[in-house]
Parts: sequence; structure tokens; C-alpha cells
Amino acid sequence: MNNPICVKCGRVADVVDHIKPHKGDKRLFWSQSNWQSMCSPCHNAKTAKEDMGSW
Repeated sequence: MNNPICVKCGRVADVVDHIKPHKGDKRLFWSQSNWQSMCSPCHNAKTAKEDMGSW
């Protein structure tokens, strides 16, 4: 991970987040320009918010 700091809160990052959800698109999944560093709590909150729209 090039940036070990969460882009949202500044804590130590432990997750590589996909800025735009890839939804199975392998090109988008592996695109490094679509990656950002996040800590688990921020990543989980972001993912939950994104997933609410898919119910």
C-alpha cells in the first residue's frame, strides 16, 4: 500500500478500497487509479452506505 493513512479519517489504513464499486468488473477491480487507502471502520461504513442503494 503506497499510502498507509486512511483517506477519510487519517488513522492507519488496513484496507484497499475501490473508489468506484467494481461490481465484478475485473478491469475496474485491478485499476490502481480506482484504489484508495482506508481503515476498516471507514471502509465498512462506506460499503454499507453504498450497499443500501442496492436493496
